[in-house]
Amino acid sequence: MDTTPLHQLSLSSLQGLAQACLHQRLTLPLTIADITPYVTDGLLTDTIKSLQNLTLQGFSISQVGILLQTIAQERQLTLHHRPPPELVWTGPEAPGTASRDTRVVVQELFAQARHSVLVATYALDQNAKADALFQTLADRMDANPKLTVQFFVNLMRPHNSAIPEKQLVQDFSDHFRNKIWTGKCLPQVFYDPRSLATGSGSKACLHTKCVVVDEAYVFISSANFTEAAHHRNIETGVKLKDETIAKALQHQFHSLVAHSKLRPL
Repeated sequence: MDTTPLHQLSLSSLQGLAQACLHQRLTLPLTIADITPYVTDGLLTDTIKSLQNLTLQGFSISQVGILLQTIAQERQLTLHHRPPPELVWTGPEAPGTASRDTRVVVQELFAQARHSVLVATYALDQNAKADALFQTLADRMDANPKLTVQFFVNLMRPHNSAIPEKQLVQDFSDHFRNKIWTGKCLPQVFYDPRSLATGSGSKACLHTKCVVVDEAYVFISSANFTEAAHHRNIETGVKLKDETIAKALQHQFHSLVAHSKLRPL
C-alpha cells in the first residue's frame, strides 16, 4: 500500500480531506473534482490515484478518512519537534535584529547536499561572480556524480526580437556552459517557454527564487543568484528543515516538467 502521495499533502489538505471523508461529504468512487477543493493542482493526479487504490483494496470512505486523520496527526507531531524557521537576510541590519546571511546559508546548503539540489531563480550572474555563487555546488557535484542538480531559470527574449525560440535556447545553453557553470558535471537546466513568447498576451516569466536540498531543506527568498542579491541588496528569505514542504515544492517543479510546462535546455 503506497501512501507516499498522501504524505506529500499539506497538513490543512490532510485535515480537510479527512473531515470530508469522515463526515460522508465524499462518496465512492472518488474523482479529481471531489478532492480539488482540498488539494493543490500539482498534487491532484497522484493524490486521486493513491485514494482510488485504497478504495480498490477495500477501504471504505470512513476508513480512508481515518487513515488521512492518522497521517495528519503524525504530521502535527513532526511539526511540533522540527527546528524553527530561520530568518535569512542580505543588506544592512539594525541593532537588536537577528538573522543569517543569505550568502552563508546558500553555501552551507550547497556544501551539505548529498542526493539532490534544486535551484530556481529569475536572474543569474556570470564569470567571476557566478563562480563565487556556484563553485561550492560545482565542486560538490564533481566529487559526487550521483548528486542530481537541477536549475530552473528565466530566459529572456530581447526587446522586439523575432529570433526563433530554438536559437535563443541554444544561445543561453552556450552562455550557461561558458559563463556561469565551471564544473565538469553539468546540472539539468529547465526554462519556461512562455518567457520567450513573441506576443505580450502570452508572455510570462519564471520569477521564483528558492533552493531545495535532499528533499529536506528549503530556502525561499527574494534574492536572485547574483552578487548584488547575496551581498548588497536588501533581500529577505526563510530557511526551513521540513521534508513535507521540500518534497511538495520539488514536486511542483517536476510536475511542470512532466507536463512540458517547463522544458529542458
